[in-house]
Amino acid sequence: MILKSISFWLYLIVSSALLFPVACVLWLLTTLFDPKLTLLHRFTCWWGSHYIRYFPFWRLRIHDVYRIDHDKPQIILANHQSMGDILALFALHKNFKWVAKRSLFRIPFIGWNMSLNRYVSIDRANPGSMKRMMRACKTHLKNGSSLLLFPEGTRSSDGELKDFKSGAFRLACQLQIPVVPVVIDGTFEALPKSGWIFKNRRPLNINMQVLEPIEPSDCDYNAGKLSRYVQHIMKEKLFQMRHLPAQVIIFMISVIKITGIYYLQLS
Repeated sequence: MILKSISFWLYLIVSSALLFPVACVLWLLTTLFDPKLTLLHRFTCWWGSHYIRYFPFWRLRIHDVYRIDHDKPQIILANHQSMGDILALFALHKNFKWVAKRSLFRIPFIGWNMSLNRYVSIDRANPGSMKRMMRACKTHLKNGSSLLLFPEGTRSSDGELKDFKSGAFRLACQLQIPVVPVVIDGTFEALPKSGWIFKNRRPLNINMQVLEPIEPSDCDYNAGKLSRYVQHIMKEKLFQMRHLPAQVIIFMISVIKITGIYYLQLS
């Protein structure tokens, strides 16, 4: 597993050094007539997602991606199990601006590209940074770009869903922007919060389910009520994703037993 991990991180470093100049050229060629930097973001989606698509460590399945709208802004909220979530979410190939902690913007090549894309940085220890983040998010939403945030604010320490921060839900209610929950499962087993060594010896199945958009106006939500509701449905979906295979097996066994008893009675 150590050799596998070293090969992945080495490839990520080398490929990022080679791909960042391409991003710079693309930014120079498109920034004047592409104010939302859509083309640069599409290239960044390919850049980020190709690690998870083409490396033989993961098998990614995305369900119901059509629920994310290309033509109108939405606030996309995903649970956060590991750094692998970021690579998986790029595979959505939708137009959005990341909201990410400021330290990520300092990473050579990858963080510099985040700045080129005008993604939004936040330092949760700095109240002034929170205000600037909210202003930048409102600007992007009003200009037609969606946002993608981790409402937990940080990676989960055990793979379970943690309490949500309120900022995304305040934005949704103030601007009446629909919220689209995205539930990811499987990345924690590969790369937990505390380490950089991959744990899985075989290709790991990562599932990503896009849930129905939630309009804040539909049920007269306030930020707190919306936050609790979204957390509830994401917890439910995460539980279903983890236990559905077992439920299906139990159901099939029951059907086989009932069918067997029926035929025995007939005979």
